[in-house]
Amino acid sequence: EILLVMRHMKASGAEVIFFDHVTYVLDGIAGDNEVKALKLLMRNLNTLAKELNFALVYASQLRKTDGSRAQSERGGFFGLDDFHGGKSNVQYASLVLGVVRDQASDDKDLNTLFILKCRDNGNATGQSIELRYQPDTTRKIEVNPLDEIYKE
Repeated sequence: EILLVMRHMKASGAEVIFFDHVTYVLDGIAGDNEVKALKLLMRNLNTLAKELNFALVYASQLRKTDGSRAQSERGGFFGLDDFHGGKSNVQYASLVLGVVRDQASDDKDLNTLFILKCRDNGNATGQSIELRYQPDTTRKIEVNPLDEIYKE
């Protein structure tokens, strides 16, 4: 059904489709074998996006940490292995981004966006930028480090 909806969206002119989020859908279809269901879903989504030539952007949850590092909501960075359901949800992706924010910080509006995987240009992997949430526009804008220095 999800693939049919995406076909309809593309036929209606969509160039980018946002799928939020993969983990939620799996809860309803996976049964006993979530990893197998995830791999099948991601392969089918990837095939459809290539066939119909649209950009697919999807959100996925992270696994709980074992306590050896800070959680992402506490500003801790994570890797490809930390995505819920194993590597299937990142295996087919051309670009994987992560966002971390320390919710306990005095500056809760500051986020770090970082590149975990970049198939087009592997040199971009590991790069990051700071983003600040703007409540008046409900958008995040890139932080210019000089702005922070001049503020002081």
